[in-house]
Amino acid sequence: MTKYREIIRLTGLGFSQRNIMASCGVSQKTVVKVQKRARELNISWSLDESMTDTELQKLMFSKESKVSANKRIPDYAYIRKELLRNGVSKKLLWTEYMEDCRANGDEPLMYSQFCYHIQQDEQKHRATMHINRKPGEQVEVDWAGDLATIIDPDTGEIIKGYIFVGVMTYSQYAYVEAFLDMKQKSWINAHVHMYEYFGGVARILVPDNCKTAVVHNGGWKDQQINETYQELAEHYGTAIIPARVRAPKEGKPNVEGTVGNISTWITAALRNEQFFSLAELNRAIRDKYFFICEGANTEIWYFRKLIDIRKFLNIHPLIDIRLLEKTEEDKDISFPRKLIAFAESQKKNPEISFDEERDKMVIVFDADIFEEKVQDYDDVLALGGENNILAVSNPAFELFLLLHFEHAYEEDIKPNEEEIIKNQKVGNQTFIYKLLLARTGINPKKNSEIGELAKKVDIAIEQEKKINEDIHACKGKVTCNIGKIIEEIRSDSGE
Repeated sequence: MTKYREIIRLTGLGFSQRNIMASCGVSQKTVVKVQKRARELNISWSLDESMTDTELQKLMFSKESKVSANKRIPDYAYIRKELLRNGVSKKLLWTEYMEDCRANGDEPLMYSQFCYHIQQDEQKHRATMHINRKPGEQVEVDWAGDLATIIDPDTGEIIKGYIFVGVMTYSQYAYVEAFLDMKQKSWINAHVHMYEYFGGVARILVPDNCKTAVVHNGGWKDQQINETYQELAEHYGTAIIPARVRAPKEGKPNVEGTVGNISTWITAALRNEQFFSLAELNRAIRDKYFFICEGANTEIWYFRKLIDIRKFLNIHPLIDIRLLEKTEEDKDISFPRKLIAFAESQKKNPEISFDEERDKMVIVFDADIFEEKVQDYDDVLALGGENNILAVSNPAFELFLLLHFEHAYEEDIKPNEEEIIKNQKVGNQTFIYKLLLARTGINPKKNSEIGELAKKVDIAIEQEKKINEDIHACKGKVTCNIGKIIEEIRSDSGE
């Protein structure tokens, strides 16, 4: 039976007709017809539980009228051509078609019939389309092919560990967690943990065809989603579109690629390590870098964008970069000594699951406040550098941002090194601030667009090599090592 209830639910969530077709295993004609009839009867989600598909069919289509055979057929060649143009929709073409019919005394098709006939024409021409997903729109999920192993500390028995993988289609940002089995409870818990990790819910779920996800998949016209999995989708307001059987090109290319990478990483990077509990294995699966920034706005905006574009930076999927943003209670923590103390306290925070052996805190601060007190600066390096990574700019973070512009070193930094180190204020603006403002035209402390510079981090990394990157010898020198740290994170394979 047609999934009337699910079509209405996904329509209420704003999904496209194409996605509803794929999730419910129906044609576009059916989707259009159900949506149109629901609007006419003012039926919308959410529905009472007693309103089953059978009841909805009786309510919506018990007296469905037949379509007249004398209606004018659309010009398919013209429609195919027009749909290739930007901004042209079927709705617009139908409106024009209606006006033309009225002008010539012809009887037009209703919109649902119009779309149905266009769909039939598209199928005749075997039209295919590459669907570009939007950021955060779709997540693909699967179990990794290779297993991990855990040693029972009491008996020495080897226990299998099954690796769940969830990957965002657009960014290829991955979530990975090990379980002791692949049963329904583990599958559902993995999704709950994945959404918590991503900090939100993707609109579309693309699962593998395991029984915990799909009971039967005979193609888009003949598929049945696992009942518990469907309940999860309804709870989170997402749609399930299973990967097509025996169609790898159209299925889950990102998750399959990520699964392969993770399988290799598990068997290779962890091959010489022993784990005596599931918790130990999960701590080892992902290395984390936590960034804590001195500034309240500029640095935060920059590193947020850097995390957003991690796919384009080729950061290994098992390297996790997080930004620890200060709360209202902690917002005044800016002096480096206090930042270091804050970092140490966060390591004990159970919510971030910091692993002392594998994870790293990156503390970002300016060196200019120490220019007259070298001993204090050396003390901070000794205090914070032992268990953390210190990301330092001298005089200030604006220097690193300036490096994102081509030839900034030759044109702005080298000719003005003495003035940059002094970094004196003229009014409310420091010298390095004025140089950056001249390049960007925006206030880096008040405009979040400054974070977009992260897209040009490759330029900054290369230009930074032209200045001093040794933070232990930055007295009187224009210095920055932030690009160097980002480059090291990019080269980290998680081993």
